[in-house]
Amino acid sequence: MKNDEELSREFQKEHGKAMGKYDRAYQSTKKEVLDKTHHFARISRKGMLLGIIGFLIILYIFVASALSGGSLEKIIRRHQASKNYDAVRSQIQTYLENGQYSELFEYGEYYHLTDTEKGDFQAYYPVFWCANSYEYVEQAVQMLTDYGDYKEDSALYLSEKLADFYQRTYLDQYKKYEGAISDQNRESLQQMRDRVSDLLVEKLPLTREDVEPFPEMTSAQINQIIIGRLLQNED
Repeated sequence: MKNDEELSREFQKEHGKAMGKYDRAYQSTKKEVLDKTHHFARISRKGMLLGIIGFLIILYIFVASALSGGSLEKIIRRHQASKNYDAVRSQIQTYLENGQYSELFEYGEYYHLTDTEKGDFQAYYPVFWCANSYEYVEQAVQMLTDYGDYKEDSALYLSEKLADFYQRTYLDQYKKYEGAISDQNRESLQQMRDRVSDLLVEKLPLTREDVEPFPEMTSAQINQIIIGRLLQNED
């Protein structure tokens, strides 16, 4: 019969074997877990990197598209105009008061205020485009006075530009633009009409009576009067 000392040695021996197996199993499991963890970490880092690269590509495409189409420039300049609203508005009023309609339209174009139906400056939309139309009338008058040999074609061109200008000066068509129907705009557009009348009477053989009904006439009717006066002036 084994004494207590022998039993103790056998127990320790078996316990050592069991612990060795346990330790090997533990280390194997630990290695497997670490390998999987590192694998998933690599996948996660790779996925994150691909996500960042994809985002940067999309951002590049967006910026490139915006730059090529000029939309980014529009956004920036419109923001500048809104940020400096009082100064921009004051400059617009100065151009209007001085009759500098060509400069007014160019100013609106620079800040991209002429091609939008929304924003802080939509109330000036009719003013900008009537100013643009005024410039065409001014150029057409100059053409007619410079190229007398082509007076019929030049007179027709002027008549069309005049009809277009007068049509643009009717404020009721701008109702969708917030603030566009105002006494201030009405006054500004009437001032443009008056300046057109002054221009026509000064540069062409037309009287105030000739010009007064132009706003209600078609381009053909305007052309008939202009041609008639030009022919009379030759006699």
